[in-house]
Amino acid sequence: MTNSPQLPLTKFLLVTLDAAGGAVADYWNFFYNLHRYHGSFLRGGHGYVAEIKRFQNKSYAQQTLDALRRRKFVSTRRLGNKLIVELTDTGRRQILELTLQKAPKLTPGNYTLVTFDIPEEVRLARRQFRWFLRHAGFTKLQQSVWISPRDTLEPLARFVRQLKIERWVVMCYASHFTKLPKID
Repeated sequence: MTNSPQLPLTKFLLVTLDAAGGAVADYWNFFYNLHRYHGSFLRGGHGYVAEIKRFQNKSYAQQTLDALRRRKFVSTRRLGNKLIVELTDTGRRQILELTLQKAPKLTPGNYTLVTFDIPEEVRLARRQFRWFLRHAGFTKLQQSVWISPRDTLEPLARFVRQLKIERWVVMCYASHFTKLPKID
């Protein structure tokens, strides 16, 4: 993680939960340890120390957890006196979107290209995939042809395998287009 731009606190928590393996056995103990050993949890980044300190206020941490739960990014359950927090599929998709949006840019003129021909029988998967590409920062060239100036090939390939739509999706790096729309 980089120090800038700053992530909203809910997205910071999602990314941190993902880095912890997708589940936290004891929510409050986790944030105590996160504050105390932030270097190892954040893999060397120090930009979020202020946010971590905000979690020491238990009511603030509870509000953030409630917001994530309302958005169905995490699920919680009690195990004795411990609060178990786990990422949901929606939370994992949110992390993937964030990963794709923040992926490093390819050299100018190079793009990640995604084409797909998902059949009518799985219309919902096709619609969801288009929605996901749009929210992940891709630009539509044609109905089923999308590009991104970011290096998103590997995480997107994992996502396509998870959705089980790989037989209809082709992804590659591309350059030398004759016409491109304006891309961020």
